[in-house]
Amino acid sequence: MELNTILEAFGIEGSTEIIAQGHIHRSYRVLDSETKLARFLLQRINHHVFPDIELLQSNLSRLLDHLHRQHVKEEAADWVPLRLHRTLNGQTYWRDEHGYFWRIFGYLQDFLAYDRPPTLAHVQRGGRAFGQFLQLISSLPLEQFSETIPDFHSLSFRKQQLESALAHHPPQSKVELEAVQLAQSFLPKLWPIEQARQKGTLPLRLTHNDTKFNNVLFSTSHLQHCIIDLDTVMPGLIHYDLGDALRTLAATCAEDEADLGKIGVNTLYIENFTTHFLDCIQSLSTEEIDSLPISPALLSGIMGIRFLTDHLQGDQYYQVQFRGHNLQRARCQLQLMRLFWEAQDVIEKCVFNASHKR
Repeated sequence: MELNTILEAFGIEGSTEIIAQGHIHRSYRVLDSETKLARFLLQRINHHVFPDIELLQSNLSRLLDHLHRQHVKEEAADWVPLRLHRTLNGQTYWRDEHGYFWRIFGYLQDFLAYDRPPTLAHVQRGGRAFGQFLQLISSLPLEQFSETIPDFHSLSFRKQQLESALAHHPPQSKVELEAVQLAQSFLPKLWPIEQARQKGTLPLRLTHNDTKFNNVLFSTSHLQHCIIDLDTVMPGLIHYDLGDALRTLAATCAEDEADLGKIGVNTLYIENFTTHFLDCIQSLSTEEIDSLPISPALLSGIMGIRFLTDHLQGDQYYQVQFRGHNLQRARCQLQLMRLFWEAQDVIEKCVFNASHKR
């Protein structure tokens, strides 16, 4: 399919170049024919990960409409919302003759993403950006947003997946067995949050649910930021957003570090991100205050279990560079789980200070 045909459906002209980053959707920059500057971001939506495209785009459109209304109300806002472009027929996506689904966003010039924060100031700004985002969307009714990926951060669901994988593909090496045993040994420690979610004692919020550090863009002027990758904005727990952010920014290594001795957590980053994140949240329940310190251990454990499950099942979900790559990722994340568990006191202090400011 010629990409120009897709652009025509949105009333847009230009040339395209593929963007290498991104594990879910296939993305392209749309360049101005004369200046060659990027004007739009074209995405082919992964309908295997997000099978209900109508639900996905309905969530997204409702969210962005709200953010644009909020942005208009603020003078000199330090954040900008994504802009979703519609087709000539007024739709938020277009389906091509091969059954693929496409959408277009405005391209943010002079904004950068970082897999790891380059400075402490970026950690602080990232904490404020994600905390501010949660507060901005807190007035939206939860019932208007459906789950785009059911059980995304459900520990009980990930536990079931691991048990099913073990039943069909038991560990074949000492390394695999040790990873399984570590994951299973931590399940009781992480379970209180899952149990509270199931019982409804932890309040559901509208959350981002994929707060990797590279999902906040920083302007090169250092004056503005933009939260991206909004497909998983749906009802969840504040623990998911704090935990996933700390999992990715406070780790001193890559997600797939093979040498367990090189894996560590940066407590200064934990403290600064958590403080700036919570400063933007206007209210925390007693139950949230008591359980938030477990958040990064929980999210690291969930990711470790997901990587381990995929390894046992033959690498069906995540792309790998070699056989054993998912096992390597799992061991890294499970080691982070252990280290974040030991660093709870740092988060406890931040949560205590934030709760007593109110």
